[in-house]
Amino acid sequence: MARSGSRGWCITFLVALSVLGGCFNGGDDDKQTCESLTAEGWATFEAGNFSSAESDFHAAISLSADCVEARNGVGWCQLRQGWLEQAIEWFDLALSLGLSTADPHAGKAIACRDVGRDRKDDDYAEAIASAQAALEIAPRYVFGHDDTIDWRDLRLILAQCYFHEGEYELANAEVDSLDEGNPQDQASETFVEDLLGEIQRLGTVLSSP
Repeated sequence: MARSGSRGWCITFLVALSVLGGCFNGGDDDKQTCESLTAEGWATFEAGNFSSAESDFHAAISLSADCVEARNGVGWCQLRQGWLEQAIEWFDLALSLGLSTADPHAGKAIACRDVGRDRKDDDYAEAIASAQAALEIAPRYVFGHDDTIDWRDLRLILAQCYFHEGEYELANAEVDSLDEGNPQDQASETFVEDLLGEIQRLGTVLSSP
């Protein structure tokens, strides 16, 4: 009887160790994945901590080469931190790997618009193409991780870039498409100046980053 009791005690002790080991190791439920790290990254992004969010996205990418949404996330973090050219590269990478949402197009449109202001080269044309691509996918686009960015910002980007390219009628049409827009009289002698003033006004009204 003593031996039987001793064996029972040993089994109970080993089971307890196994349970404790599972607690200290975290168990399978705590195993991080590309998807969970990407979700953490977006939650951190929405809290305004873009540097930490970028770290989460990079960690997701390190787990899976197929973690395309995390690359889009890095692009938005870079954009928010003012690293415009790097943001464009990440958006392009996400698109090249097959991300089909409007988000990387919208982010690239913003980045290219702002780079164009500094370099005055082909970035305005890229911004136009990216904004159009985003609106084609989602005509009433709203960025799911920051709803202050939406289709109005994309229409404003089109108006700004068309104006820079000298496409004043197209710029005026984009102004007309905005809820707050006030299209200008193209027959007026001051049409171009009036259009510029309206685009600038819209830039202060709309929450474009």
